[in-house]
Amino acid sequence: MAGKVTLAGARVSAGYTQEKMAELMGVSRQSINAWETGKYEIGTPQLIAFCSITGFSINDISLPVKSTKSGE
Repeated sequence: MAGKVTLAGARVSAGYTQEKMAELMGVSRQSINAWETGKYEIGTPQLIAFCSITGFSINDISLPVKSTKSGE
């Protein structure tokens, strides 16, 4: 693969909505959204499942950087 793809990009490329991906992974749609936007970090087991479902390698995925504001 030429470059890295975001979680959302991998999901959309595989033809899944957030709702369908959540169903396949056994999590809530809100979890999928939080991982895609960087609100929460995706765990390794969930990332492996995500990649298995979408057909992307872990090395193909560019994970969002969680915001770390000073004072929080």
